[in-house]
Amino acid sequence: MRRAAWAIGTTTPGESRFTPTDLSATATWALCALTVARAAVALGRPAEAAEYRELHAKIAAGFQRRFLDPASRKLRHKGSPQCANSMALCAEVVPAADRAAMIADIIADLEQRGWQQTPGDVGHVYFIRALAEAGRSDVLHRVYGRAGKGSYGGILSKGLTSLPETWDATMDGYQSLNHCMLGHVMEWFYGYVAGIRQPAGSVGWQRVLIAPNPGALASAEAALQTPRGRVASRWRKDGAAFRLEAEIPQGVEAEALMPSGKRRPLSSGLNVLEGP
Repeated sequence: MRRAAWAIGTTTPGESRFTPTDLSATATWALCALTVARAAVALGRPAEAAEYRELHAKIAAGFQRRFLDPASRKLRHKGSPQCANSMALCAEVVPAADRAAMIADIIADLEQRGWQQTPGDVGHVYFIRALAEAGRSDVLHRVYGRAGKGSYGGILSKGLTSLPETWDATMDGYQSLNHCMLGHVMEWFYGYVAGIRQPAGSVGWQRVLIAPNPGALASAEAALQTPRGRVASRWRKDGAAFRLEAEIPQGVEAEALMPSGKRRPLSSGLNVLEGP
């Protein structure tokens, strides 16, 4: 695996051997190294953390040599930047100075496609994470609020109550109609629409952030059983007013980030917050 990935990393830019799987495989390898490095930090193993940080840096350098156009500062792709940019952003293999432009490139491509997502099964979860972590859940609300072919609304319109294998939900007797393929959006529902997630640096849900992003929705609720106990978020909009109910386990440090941008401390038990 390492020899193959380094062959990709050192190929001359512009060569015809480029395929989307080269990019996704290299980004995935980088993400694996980054994940192990972070786990080593959490476990108090600094030597291994440094080793895997160094590996990640080498993969990132190879990724940029192979896939990043030095003139345009854009990634090479086969028609849409959504998958390539999203995976590169989540794997942290592009320079920090290019990150905002890559998010903007994803959004521009979505807009010209009528907010149709294109990242496919492998890239879907990274597409969600890249936009959500960049603070652009407003874009995801537009993508997932669509109806018609290639959308969750289109799937629902066919009367399905489970996820099909493909976006077109073809009921031909060959494609699965009870599949996990398109289920990545649940992560966004819990973490950003309901707003239940860990703040940066938290391990094992020792700290909790409740930061709902309502979009055009009127209400939402979700509950998550964490290693520290049950966390729940329920919110609703009433005109210009926003009401949040958050349940926090005993002994967990927690904070709410309201849609207004105001931060409020949360205590264990039930918290009721209101604001604009």
